Amino acid sequence: MEKSMTKRLFVRVAYILIAIFIFSGTSHADPGKLMAEALKLNQSISGDLTIKDKLERYKNISSKLDEIVERYPGSEISIKLLSNQSIGNFNPAKIQNDYISLLSEYYDTVCEASPCYNCLGFVSLKNGIIGCAEANNFNSLKAAHKNLSNSIKIFSSQEKGKNYIDLATMAYRSCVSKSNVKSNDWMDDYFSSELIDIYLKNGEKIKARALIESMSNPYFKFSGALSFKKYSQETPDRKYVERLLKYADKKMDKDSLDKFLSEFTLMNFFIKHGSEKISFNDFRNAYGLTYNYKYKADDDIDKFIAELMMDYQINAYMLPKDRKGFNKFQQSQILPQVGKYHKGHRNWGTIIQLHGILLDRNGIEDAKKFRTLSLKIKDDEEALLDLFVSMTITTKDKAIWAESGWKADEGLVAMSNSAFVEILKNPKAKYSIFKKLVDFGLVCESTKILFQDLKGKKKYQDAVKYIIESPNIDPNIKYTCGDEDLELLLN
Repeated sequence: MEKSMTKRLFVRVAYILIAIFIFSGTSHADPGKLMAEALKLNQSISGDLTIKDKLERYKNISSKLDEIVERYPGSEISIKLLSNQSIGNFNPAKIQNDYISLLSEYYDTVCEASPCYNCLGFVSLKNGIIGCAEANNFNSLKAAHKNLSNSIKIFSSQEKGKNYIDLATMAYRSCVSKSNVKSNDWMDDYFSSELIDIYLKNGEKIKARALIESMSNPYFKFSGALSFKKYSQETPDRKYVERLLKYADKKMDKDSLDKFLSEFTLMNFFIKHGSEKISFNDFRNAYGLTYNYKYKADDDIDKFIAELMMDYQINAYMLPKDRKGFNKFQQSQILPQVGKYHKGHRNWGTIIQLHGILLDRNGIEDAKKFRTLSLKIKDDEEALLDLFVSMTITTKDKAIWAESGWKADEGLVAMSNSAFVEILKNPKAKYSIFKKLVDFGLVCESTKILFQDLKGKKKYQDAVKYIIESPNIDPNIKYTCGDEDLELLLN
């Protein structure tokens, strides 16, 4: 009796295991079947359906396409969806546009009657899509992507908005292809890399990994790996840094831009997210690992490198005291020098150098202000120096020091101000210093620059007009500067 019951139990368990095996093999459709279901749903959308019915079918199509990308990242269909290619007569981009257009129409009405936080998500989504279509340069593309990433973040934070995350993500992925900008691998991977952080923040590791696998640029693949480390909540240590440096040595060309960016980003990551003390050599070598990198200058890449270097300056400056293995003097030497390793054209190296000096002398808020304003005048070195001088020479004593006081400094005092003095010696900064001296009523000091540095130069007449019309200079006062030219000028 007991043997018979055991036998029947064994048979039942066997049937259950067989059923589990069979159904586990068929419970998840293959990409072809999911694609067929999406096609069928698309064909069922007709004019006689209500808006809600149409939206429901579009949502189901979007869900199936997203399942293909998430579950079968290496499949041919998934790759075509990620690159926004048509599959036969099925055009994912058109489906997406129709869906978003209908959603916008629906929520324009709903949000007027019943406003909610999700409405901001749809506004950002709509603005992002319009921005993608109108974008004609890298900066306008960045603005469009920013709108789309904002919509993803809003939808992610709202329970009712989670249904639209995939839709906003698809719009983000297809933005470059819909713009008027000629794309390249670097640009495609740059925008994809920003999406990786959004995926990981939402706990979607499979999607993030699939996106990294689809990248072709070695640096952005490397950066994606760092993002995984950041969201793992694990603190990077020196062994982790050394392991990735060896990987870069092995996988990347010795003097390539990719290798430089990878090493620099790694050190930046270690400074910001690590817990160990950063020595003076760590601080100094963070930008000197592959300083002979070679690349063809490009405005977009130049700006990217500059932003990365300024981020590094800020991260190093913001280190807590217990992690700073360098002193204030060493910091003042290293921060400005980072800009010397920017090999791009225009004034990027100067901007980074000035940002580092301001950060060290004035602090984080002034550095951030300069960073924002400098990007608007990056092509004009004199304007950059004028902005810098206006933010550093803010008192009469500082103005006197800027004119000649630094010459009396010796030893460590001189060395700690060496980067600043280098800027003050720049002939293109003389007019800005002159104006500051005039503003503080320092007649003798300002006229010294006027007659010794500016006379005969293109700014001389402007300088003459500036000092004569200044409310801070009184021509009726007898100034004893020992200069006859001054007397002639004032009278």
